[in-house]
Amino acid sequence: MINNSRKKTQYGFGMALLLLLGLWMIPRTVRADTRSYIDYHAEPGFFYYPKMSSWNTKSLDLRVLETDRKIQKLRSDHPETAILKKKTDKSNKERPNMLWIQLKGPGTARLSFQLVKEKTVKTRPFYVEVVKYTNPFQCFKIGKKDLAGKFKKCNEAGFGYGKIEGKLDIRCNKGWKLVRIMQEEYFEDMHRGFVKNGSDFSYETGVNPEMVLSAYVLHEKSHRLLIANMHFGSFVDVIE
Repeated sequence: MINNSRKKTQYGFGMALLLLLGLWMIPRTVRADTRSYIDYHAEPGFFYYPKMSSWNTKSLDLRVLETDRKIQKLRSDHPETAILKKKTDKSNKERPNMLWIQLKGPGTARLSFQLVKEKTVKTRPFYVEVVKYTNPFQCFKIGKKDLAGKFKKCNEAGFGYGKIEGKLDIRCNKGWKLVRIMQEEYFEDMHRGFVKNGSDFSYETGVNPEMVLSAYVLHEKSHRLLIANMHFGSFVDVIE
């Protein structure tokens, strides 16, 4: 277990946003031929979705590293929480070796592995925090239609076909806090902007472009930021 002061530093907003948005990080102690999604000088955390629907179960496997070096000695002190896996991408000649995290259940796990190139061996330890997913929304209303139940299984949901319009009313269950709402529309060029809770919202299949309404919610106990996406348009079939 890690103490409260460490958790405040290591599990802050910056790292949560960094991981959830998938920004690239280049660790200071590895060479330019290694590219990573994680910072080995901090301890990232991930949300866990125990009721993940079948269409997106692969998202429980998180790619964290690409390298031309050999990956060996994968370790986890809590394999029931998370384990490491290595894969090879033969089409990537510069960085063919990949490292993945597979999330298994709630908890905190210390993961480690070694990078080997010729006689140089580097050990890389880091932590993951896995949090059990619960529906963050008390209501997710557009007009009289409440879509909150669509987030029961995971943070990705779809409206489907038809028309929906009215005032936007998003409220969180206890333990969650709504931070902001954003709308993303898919034209030839993607358009993204902030949306105010209580504002008018309208969508009709075949009239409006495909879009995503994203609610950023804070899990207050773990201090993790979760992006819950409501998809509108023809591509939501697999989510339903």
